[in-house]
Amino acid sequence: MTELMETLFKYSEEHLIRGLLEQKGEYPETSSYVEKGEEKLRALIGEEHREFVDALLEEQHLLTFFYEEAQFEAGFRVALALTR
Repeated sequence: MTELMETLFKYSEEHLIRGLLEQKGEYPETSSYVEKGEEKLRALIGEEHREFVDALLEEQHLLTFFYEEAQFEAGFRVALALTR
């Protein structure tokens, strides 16, 4: 992403995303379900597996972030193309 895109992405994260997600009726319930599921998973696994699961979940969150960035950049490029 360009510096401008990164700035706009960060702005949207800080000021727009939460409001947009709250407009999605399923978001709060789904978010809560995932959070509780992660807690339950950590409680079910032994200590020797907890580090692995935590690392795996962290990598999944990172993949999701990369996907969100790519979606934002794609949307930005489409918007630019439509204005030309």
